[in-house]
Amino acid sequence: MLTGIKISCLDAINELKRWFRAFNRVGIMLSGGVDSTTLLAVAVEVLGNHNVIAVTVASPVHHSKDLDDAKRYCDLLNVRHVVIEAPELMNIEEFARNDLMRCYYCKKFMVSKILSSIKDVDVFIEGTNADDVRYDFRPGYKAIKEFKQLIRSPYIELSISKECIRSIAKSLGLDIHNKPPNSCLATRIPYGSRITLDLINRIRNAEDYLIKLGFQVVRVRVHGDMARIEVGIDEMPRLIEYEVRSGIIRYVKSLGFKYVVLDLEGYRSSGGTLVSSDQ
Repeated sequence: MLTGIKISCLDAINELKRWFRAFNRVGIMLSGGVDSTTLLAVAVEVLGNHNVIAVTVASPVHHSKDLDDAKRYCDLLNVRHVVIEAPELMNIEEFARNDLMRCYYCKKFMVSKILSSIKDVDVFIEGTNADDVRYDFRPGYKAIKEFKQLIRSPYIELSISKECIRSIAKSLGLDIHNKPPNSCLATRIPYGSRITLDLINRIRNAEDYLIKLGFQVVRVRVHGDMARIEVGIDEMPRLIEYEVRSGIIRYVKSLGFKYVVLDLEGYRSSGGTLVSSDQ
C-alpha cells in the first residue's frame, strides 16, 4: 500500500537500499524496462550478484528489445538470468477475449509461472511504481497483491515515482535511464477485440519497422482493418516526409491493413479511450 509519505529523489535511493537490506536472497521480476532494471542494479549493489536472481517471462506479446535489454544487464551485472518461455499465454481464453481485466489474467499467469520455476529466494520483487497505481487503471497490480508476501513492490511501499526511478537509474550509470516507456503488444488492441497470434505478429512487425527507421516512441494501434500510428510529437515531421511516409504505408499495408493513419495527438498513455490501458 502507498504510505502517503512522499520522499525526495535524493532520498529515494537510500530508502531503496535500506529496504533491500531486509532480505538475504531475492528474485527480481525483470522486464527489461527502467523500473525493474533499476531494482536489479540496486539489489546487486546491496546484496551482491550471487544473492540476486533475475527472471523474465518471454511471451508473444512482449517486445524482443526488452528481453535483449534484460539479458544485457544481467550479463553486465553478472546475475543469473532465468528466461521462462510462455507461448501458452495466447491460449488462455480470459486473456484472448481481451476484456477490462486482461492484464489481471496475464499477470496472474506470469507470476504463477515464475513461482513454480524458482524456489531458492526469500521473496520476488516487481517494479510497479507509485505513479502507476496513483493515476492508471492497473488490474495487473491487483493480481500481484493477491500473492501477498511472496511478491513485494518496493516502489509502491516507499512511494517512489517514475521521475525518481529515472533519477536513481541515472545516478547508477544505467544507460536506459531515459528509455522510452513501453508496454505489451496486447495494449494496441481495443478492449473487446479478440487477441490472436496473427494480429500480435502484425503489430510487432509494423512497430519493428518504425523502430528500425529510428523512431523512439512507437505504437501501432489496431481498429479493425486500420492501423493507427502514434509517435512522439517531435518525431511527426520526419514521419510525414514523403519517402518515409510512403515506405511506412507500403509496408504496413503489406501486413494486411487496409488503412494506415497517423494520430495527430501523438503518443499518449492509454492511447485514447477506445483502446486498452498502456504506458
